[in-house]
Order: sequence, then C-alpha cells, then structure tokens
Amino acid sequence: MNTETAVARVLVLESRSFWVEYIKLLMENLPLDVVFVTTAQEAMQIISIQDIAILVVSDCVTPQENHVSGEILSFAKNIQERFPELAIVANSSNCNYTKDLKTAGCGHCSIRSHLGKKICEILNRPV
Repeated sequence: MNTETAVARVLVLESRSFWVEYIKLLMENLPLDVVFVTTAQEAMQIISIQDIAILVVSDCVTPQENHVSGEILSFAKNIQERFPELAIVANSSNCNYTKDLKTAGCGHCSIRSHLGKKICEILNRPV
C-alpha cells in the first residue's frame, strides 16, 4: 500500500462508547478509513482478512478498571508476532498503561487527544 496517497485503513480496538465517539471526532477530517471493534476477537478477524495499516489498541479494553487485561496484552503480542509489518499504537487517556502495551508489542504510544497526529506521523502524512 502506498501510504502517502492511498486512504489508509485504521482499526481501533476500543470497548467504551464514549471513547469511540471521541476518537471519531478526532479523526473525522483525516483521510483515513477508520473501523471500530470492541473485542480482540473481532480485531483478529478483520486483521486476518483486510489490509490494515494501523491497529490502535486501547488500554480500556478490560472488564477491570485499574489495569490492562492479560487478554489484551496477549493479543498485542500475538498480533505483533503474526503481522510484524502492522503498526500497532497503544492508546490511552493518560498513558498509565501504555508501557504494558508497548512491552507486549505495540510499537507506538499515544494519548487519545493526540491519536490523529500520531497516526499521520506513522503514515508520513501532514496533520
């Protein structure tokens, strides 16, 4: 995929609807095709059959409030191993848990308010 001219497909794994709405607002004017899923299983299905340029993994995809679930950490590691060319961004509201996600295989980190800028940076596109 020529990421400088093609519309890049971004897959966002986010389980909280208010964060989905916020991310949609951040990305609405960017030349991206953004797809949202709420579970790691949905994300894996899409990554396996579609051309995804960037996967955004939220630190909030967990039934517990105070940590990143082991499922999401395993998912990030598995994706990185199976699809090493895929850019994976750990996304957080305050970066409390992005270190765990980065250790698991996310090559990039962003707080939610800078997500669009981070994606454009990865794709070498102007913001």
